[in-house]
Amino acid sequence: MPTPLAPHSGRRLPWRRAGAVLALLARARLARWQMDRASGRLARHGRAADGDALTSSARRWLDAQARLAALFGVPEPSSVAEVRAIVEGPPAADVSHAVPVSR
Repeated sequence: MPTPLAPHSGRRLPWRRAGAVLALLARARLARWQMDRASGRLARHGRAADGDALTSSARRWLDAQARLAALFGVPEPSSVAEVRAIVEGPPAADVSHAVPVSR
């Protein structure tokens, strides 16, 4: 799931910002590789530790994707939003108004 870059606007990135982009791209690539490895181990062995590793690397990948989107000033791609919905799950239900059940 490569991150689409913003169209070229004719201006150059300062060296510090270009370095940040390269570091974030490397971090996203590493997290993606770790996700693939953990997913393969989970499929083969089914251990809970592999599921935790998959979730952890997915969160690192999502963090890198969010930082890249913020750095370029563009919204996250739809593929990132799909993964975010899977990892973070549905929003918790508001049960503050629920009536307690008596036994």
